[in-house]
Amino acid sequence: MSGRWILVCAVVSAALTVGAVFWALGKNEQAAGDAATRFATALVDNDPAAAPKGAQEYIPGVRAYFGAVTGARVIGTHNERADANTESSRTYPVADLLLHSARGPAVIELAFDNGGIGSEKVTGVYELAPDDVPKLPARDGNQLASAFAERGGIPAGEDMLEQATASTPQPPAPRPADAPPARAKPNPRLRKAQSELRCVQRARGDVTKLLECAR
Repeated sequence: MSGRWILVCAVVSAALTVGAVFWALGKNEQAAGDAATRFATALVDNDPAAAPKGAQEYIPGVRAYFGAVTGARVIGTHNERADANTESSRTYPVADLLLHSARGPAVIELAFDNGGIGSEKVTGVYELAPDDVPKLPARDGNQLASAFAERGGIPAGEDMLEQATASTPQPPAPRPADAPPARAKPNPRLRKAQSELRCVQRARGDVTKLLECAR
């Protein structure tokens, strides 16, 4: 076999590999969006049975934490990279949902770290801090930041959103009409702590992943 032919085969093989990777990433992202849409509908309808696999237990937990959810929509999907500095590095899709709830607007993220191509199995649900949310219109962003601050300024993790409590938190009392809404103040240390917290939650006890969170 000539050197030229070997080079051609190598180029074709590389192109096919790259094409397959992009196809798989696109397929996974599409599946994440479809599953997140089903989750949004199930959340508003309070119907766990209609949620995608792995997400049923989060329906009562999310509604217990945020109160009644009157609206939910997907505002974005993207691929997340985990363990970027290790040999076990992997990429998986996530989908972000904007909720309208009794405790104000919130954004939760659904993770699909299941290793399957086109799989709609949810592996985690957690709240995002306003600084980690995809860009929203100014009005929506301000309302989200205000509601987040009123809820304590700490995003709800997976464990909290899995808990289905008997009582639903009551919405905060309305402010006087002339009182300006509270605004979340940017805090670099808080954002770093929140990011590390989400990393630990996603690690699910895996020592290698926990070490990555500490870097």
